[in-house]
Amino acid sequence: MTKTQLWFEKLRVTIITYIPFEKLGLCAAIAIALFSLCFVLHLLFSKLTKKTHKFDFMRFLSLSLVIAFIYFIFDVTILSRLSVQGINYGLNMQLFTPNPEGMFSTVITALYNALMFLPISLLLPRVARPFKYVALPLCILLGCGIEYLQYYLKVGMCELDDAIYYALGALAGFLLSPLVFKLEQKFKGRKKSQ
Repeated sequence: MTKTQLWFEKLRVTIITYIPFEKLGLCAAIAIALFSLCFVLHLLFSKLTKKTHKFDFMRFLSLSLVIAFIYFIFDVTILSRLSVQGINYGLNMQLFTPNPEGMFSTVITALYNALMFLPISLLLPRVARPFKYVALPLCILLGCGIEYLQYYLKVGMCELDDAIYYALGALAGFLLSPLVFKLEQKFKGRKKSQ
């Protein structure tokens, strides 16, 4: 096996180990259920008021996904650990502590933590305009809250570097948000002209 093949095999095993696909499936089911509920409530509201209101597909889809991702983050970082006995917990204020499994695992953990918060800060401004200005601080507060809860509930290490990774992921999503919005507008404009 070549070095490249070995690296890709290690990456595949790490992804399978780190990413809880069954929890992502539950996250998708929650998003679909919330979106469906929004659509039904919209229809009921239109019937009751006897006015036709435009259903903002992207806004309600974004809202459903944000709520589902927040649940996913709490499930992965706190809820799934509540029943585990003897989990390592405490306070680690040392920056960028290397993972005992090696540098590769440290990088994957950093990316995983950052990617958990990217979708929330990316989609939150799409839910409502005021969120455009508070998406990043809200995500940072959420990340700090998760780290505090891990320490308080004794279900994990409260690590400063994890909070920084969460913030970097939120920043990346926040910076990508205007680009995604422009692409969406361009796509809508192209669709109208056809």
